[in-house]
Amino acid sequence: QARGPRQRRQAGISGLKIAEPSAKPMLSISSVRGWWRTHIKQAPLEWMLALNRKPLVIGYLTTTFIGGGSAFTFWMDSRTQDLSYIMMVIVGVSLSVALVLAKCSLPHATEMTLIISGFLMVAALQFASVVFSDDVAYRLRSHAIAMSIWKALPAVFGFPVFPSFIFIGGTVVLDNLSLYLAKLTQGDTFEMRMVGSSLVYALGGMGVAIMQTGRLCGIYEFQQALAAEKALMESIITMMCDAIVWLSEDGSMIVRTDQRFTMLIGRNVTGEQVAGSFPGDERERIQDCLQRAKE
Repeated sequence: QARGPRQRRQAGISGLKIAEPSAKPMLSISSVRGWWRTHIKQAPLEWMLALNRKPLVIGYLTTTFIGGGSAFTFWMDSRTQDLSYIMMVIVGVSLSVALVLAKCSLPHATEMTLIISGFLMVAALQFASVVFSDDVAYRLRSHAIAMSIWKALPAVFGFPVFPSFIFIGGTVVLDNLSLYLAKLTQGDTFEMRMVGSSLVYALGGMGVAIMQTGRLCGIYEFQQALAAEKALMESIITMMCDAIVWLSEDGSMIVRTDQRFTMLIGRNVTGEQVAGSFPGDERERIQDCLQRAKE
C-alpha cells in the first residue's frame, strides 16, 4: 500500500529516539578549588607567618600593655574592680600567646590557629567587660570601639582569606551576643539596625583583608622573581669565574664564599676582614675593582 509524503514523514519521526537533556553536574570541590586559586591569589602561609611573626608578637605585647593599664584604672575605682579581673585575664592570654610565638616553633596551621584563637579570646573578654559594666556610657563606647577595631585586624597583618573569614565571623557573633546579653542583664536595647551595623563593618573588614592578601601575594611573587633572577646571575658568574666571594658594602669584610673559593684559600674566611685574608697585591686589585664598580 502506497503511503503519502505526510505519512512517510510521520513514520520517520516516530522512528527517531529523542534523548532527554542530561542534568548538569553540580559544582565539585575540585572545580571550586580551581576557581578559588584562579581568582583569589594568596601567598603561602609559611611566608606570611615568617613576615608577620615579629609584628604579631609586638601586637600581642601591645594588647598586654593596654590590658594591664585598663586593669590598673579599673582597680582604682571600687565600682569597677570586677572589670579589672577581666583585664588581668586579657594580660595573661596576650602574654602567653606572645611568648609561644616568640619562643616556640609550631606547625604553620597550628600557629595560625593559635593566632586567631588568641585574638578571638581577647575580643571575647573585651565584650565581656561591656556586658558586666554598670556604666551605660562605658558599655556604648567600648562596644562601638570593639565592633569596629577587631574587624580591621586581618587586614593589618594580612591574614589569608579563610582565617580572616573565620575571625571576622567570630567577631560578628561576639558583637551580637554581647548586645543580647547586655539586654538581658542591663536592660539595654537590642535592635536589628545594630546587627546591620555589625555586618556592614564585617563586610568592609573582609574586603580590605582580601585586598591586603592580594597585595602581599604580589610582594611574594616579586620576591620569587628576584630570587630566580639572582640564582640565574649567580649561575652565569659561576660558569665564568673560578670562585665567588661576597663582600660587605664597604668592601672590608668577607660576607660569604662558595666552596671553590674555600678550596682555593684552604680555609673558611667568612666573617674575616679582607686585609687579613689576601696578600697586599690581591687586596689592591680587589679594592680597585670595587672602586671601578661604584663609578
